[in-house]
Amino acid sequence: MTKEPNERADEIGRLHQRVTALETQLVAVHSSYSWRITGPLRRAYDGAGWVLRNTRRAFILLGWLLTGQFTRAGNALVPYYQRYVPLRIRNMIPSRVHAALNRRLQGDATVPQPNAAASQRAVIAAAEAAFRSQDWPQAINRWETVLDAVPDNEDVRGRARLNLSVARRLSQIDCYKREIADYVAARAAEDPQIKAQARVAIYTAVSGGYDSIKLPEKIDPRFDYVLFMDSPAPDTGVWQIRPAPYYD
Repeated sequence: MTKEPNERADEIGRLHQRVTALETQLVAVHSSYSWRITGPLRRAYDGAGWVLRNTRRAFILLGWLLTGQFTRAGNALVPYYQRYVPLRIRNMIPSRVHAALNRRLQGDATVPQPNAAASQRAVIAAAEAAFRSQDWPQAINRWETVLDAVPDNEDVRGRARLNLSVARRLSQIDCYKREIADYVAARAAEDPQIKAQARVAIYTAVSGGYDSIKLPEKIDPRFDYVLFMDSPAPDTGVWQIRPAPYYD
């Protein structure tokens, strides 16, 4: 049924009030003394993570250069060149240099490199073995290596990112269980009027048993997590199961 114009106007007004209240709370948090005093710690943490990731990548790149894998190193640097080098700088590079580099990278890439392919298969196999053995710290390390070693296979990289997400949560399963318990408790303690208001929903769907249920990596009590399914599903405490019937 279509809502009457007055009802729509009232709902829009309530949503604006809710947004204003949330923005006020956010400003209060960002203006608080504790937020300002912990700012250097957050920036240091982010900076340390960036340094560790890129130091590791720099050593891998150096290893490729020292072993004569110049094409592999060049292909790995292309995304950084495209992302970080300003367009005006790229326009200063002569077109013949661009053409020569493209020919070199594309031409060398077509040459069979069985050793590189075998190395990639070995890295993937080691990551899968670590995941099957439930050695989560080792699995995290192995799948991060896969992301560095396989820059051009998006299927493998997608599987690596998924397994990394799962392994990171399972490596801290007790902490993750506490997050779920806190989420359930926070939702149960919510005021009924707040529950009735419009909320942000994060949703996904599983149909025909095609996939398994995966819990979200981050759980926020401000959000609703909705899962559409056409079959019974266990109560995870996070997903709100909604029916998705199949009509022939």
